[in-house]
Amino acid sequence: MKNVRLYAYAFSNFGDDLFIKIICERYPHVQFTLYAPRSYKKTFAQMTNLTVIANDSLFRRVSNLISRKWSLWRGLSGKRYDAVVYIGGSLFIQSANWKQELEKLKAMQLKDTPFYLLGANFGPYTDIEFYLQHRKLFESYADICFRDTPSFELFKELPNVRIAPDVVFTLQIPQNVQAANRKSVAISAIKPSIRKHLIGLDDTYYKKISEIAAYFIRQDYHVQLLAFCAYEEDHEATKKINSYIPVSMTNKVTAHLYEEDPEKMLQLLSQADMIVASRFHAMVLGWLLQKPVFPITYSQKMIHVMQDVGFEASYSTVDQIERVTPESVFRMKDQAPLAILAQIKHAEKQFEKLDIFLQD
Repeated sequence: MKNVRLYAYAFSNFGDDLFIKIICERYPHVQFTLYAPRSYKKTFAQMTNLTVIANDSLFRRVSNLISRKWSLWRGLSGKRYDAVVYIGGSLFIQSANWKQELEKLKAMQLKDTPFYLLGANFGPYTDIEFYLQHRKLFESYADICFRDTPSFELFKELPNVRIAPDVVFTLQIPQNVQAANRKSVAISAIKPSIRKHLIGLDDTYYKKISEIAAYFIRQDYHVQLLAFCAYEEDHEATKKINSYIPVSMTNKVTAHLYEEDPEKMLQLLSQADMIVASRFHAMVLGWLLQKPVFPITYSQKMIHVMQDVGFEASYSTVDQIERVTPESVFRMKDQAPLAILAQIKHAEKQFEKLDIFLQD
């Protein structure tokens, strides 16, 4: 059995946890090791080929400090693994401390161990040095598969760089989902202001989402407010949205915070008649589940993927949401399902090189 050191965005974000679920289920004959908060032991308790080592314990924090200071420790620890895989989405957004983050990225590599980067997009960034330093590092990777065309175009001259649709398009959708006994709309909510370019838009966004929710309620729909990530304060958003919905309607609203149970969130999305998607993976899962989707985009990554899959229906950006009418969103319930069979098939190529390596 091969052993793989797995890296991911381990902050209890529903979309990123799906990446972990997908890769572990794809390779049941491979043993994965993930350093993550101890809550991940519960999230993936049924995943027998995943070992979660708590990185929020005192012992682990001391070990991490030693490993950063003692390169020999890293070299020796690399002997335990046949490969290193970093799987995620928006992994390369330039921040004020990007140079420190780059050093952490370099420290993920292990001597004489192939490194695979899967599912990511690159940017946004403003400093050319950010791009050049990452490009230099990427040259040493065994394989890189981006999920959108703009990211691929930045690095396509590198022979180890490929492109395929988002990893979540490969998710095996459960066929035995219990049917809902009422019409419902699932609304994935975000707190805009945790993103610097959307500071000052929280109230405008919350009020508009509450108007959309109230309109659906008046059409006899139940509203499921979904918070995909507590770390990014999605649950604060659902509370604020709920506070703007008329009290007489709040019995038609249920808020759900993603906590250690990917299957529950998948079921809620599966049972919905329509999805209003402020989260990237609410949008992708809506397409995968063949639901009508109204995207509300908070970044270019959502627009890039919409362009790549040929989504031509209506959508809004967060900064333009004030112009959206609830009626126009409701009309989207009649849109035809997006044809994504080609994307599902092509998304398998995210794992093309890793498949070959792990099957040897």
